[in-house]
Amino acid sequence: MLLASKGMAGDRDGMMLHSFDYLDLFGTAVIAWQWLLQAAAAKEGLRKRDEPFYRGKLAAAQHWIRAELPRIHHLADLITDGEDSYAAVAADWF
Repeated sequence: MLLASKGMAGDRDGMMLHSFDYLDLFGTAVIAWQWLLQAAAAKEGLRKRDEPFYRGKLAAAQHWIRAELPRIHHLADLITDGEDSYAAVAADWF
């Protein structure tokens, strides 16, 4: 599916249309990865002693992974489907 997308076919303008979505997708994934690392460290810390700090880290990680990370599926669909409705908008329409 990725190879069939407009951007992957060598269309530079097509690739640029979703450059923000691409950066948003990978930024969100990297932040989720960092939250996983922090959650693992917090779980280890909780084994040693029960601190509110560690519970806060686990709650924040859970929020990011449950609320923010699922957005990457939608972003990936936009990138690979070649959706370009906003590119057809002319400046003089506003």
